[in-house]
Amino acid sequence: MKARLKEDRAMRDVAKSLVTNDLHHLRGDVQAQSIASRFAGRMREGAEGLAEDTTDFARENPGRLGSAAGLGLSLLFAWLFRDQISELVEKHWHHVEEFADQVTSRDD
Repeated sequence: MKARLKEDRAMRDVAKSLVTNDLHHLRGDVQAQSIASRFAGRMREGAEGLAEDTTDFARENPGRLGSAAGLGLSLLFAWLFRDQISELVEKHWHHVEEFADQVTSRDD
C-alpha cells in the first residue's frame, strides 16, 4: 500500500510540475505580447482569410463578378450624369404621355 501511495504521489508531482510549467509559459507569452500586437495579429489572420475567400470566389464565379462590375459602372455613369439624364427625360416626357393617351383611347 505504501508503495502504491508513493507511486501516486510521484505521478501527482509530475503532473503538477507539467501544469505549472505550462502556466508559466502561457503567462510569459501573454506578458511578452501586448494587447495591441495580439489584436493586430488576429486582424491580420482574419484579413488573410478574407482575401483567400475572395480570391476563391472570383475564380469560381467570373460571370457574377463581371456582371456586378458592369452594373456598378452603369450605376456610376447614371449618377454622374443624373442631371443631363433628368433634363432629357423631362424634355421628351410629353411624347410618353401622348403615347399613353393614344393607347388608353384605343382600348375604349
